[in-house]
Amino acid sequence: MSQPEFRPGDLLIPRTGAPFRTLSPLAFERAFGLWLALRLIWRGDVLVGALGVDCHMALFFDQDWFDHKLRAAGKDRADVAQTLALTAEQVNEIWKDQRELLAHEVAQLAHLLNVTAGEIADRAGAATPVPPEPTADLKEVVARLDELSGRMGRLERLVVELKALMLDQARYGDAQGEAEDA
Repeated sequence: MSQPEFRPGDLLIPRTGAPFRTLSPLAFERAFGLWLALRLIWRGDVLVGALGVDCHMALFFDQDWFDHKLRAAGKDRADVAQTLALTAEQVNEIWKDQRELLAHEVAQLAHLLNVTAGEIADRAGAATPVPPEPTADLKEVVARLDELSGRMGRLERLVVELKALMLDQARYGDAQGEAEDA
């Protein structure tokens, strides 16, 4: 078995020391594809495919993107803490990639920044879960719950008004009864 000829600038296969050009076309395509994918993810570049789909996925939390989106929405990290019901320290841990976002936090952050949950998950790091998209049935349930919540609020106000009327009636009745006794 003869040794392959080395040329200046040859990329070598790890562990074997052979140049990549000695690989079969299929093996080269697989190795190059993996290398390119890892390089794009590591650098956080955006790869636009033939369909024009944004294939961006950050390996780590993309602080600059989130800070830019917060500024564009007129918000800051304190608003994130309030929205997610976290402390400022916990939000800073998210920004430093020391704490992962949970699926429900992804949805809340997407609502705060007015972007999709998928975009938040892509920019928050490779391990960030994407919450399930609500189905039409779930949207109907949420709309119905909102309606019921409004009705419940009106009923609570009516109960308070009735209680106040009853207390006034009791006071007025007591005062009227004392006046008749005198």
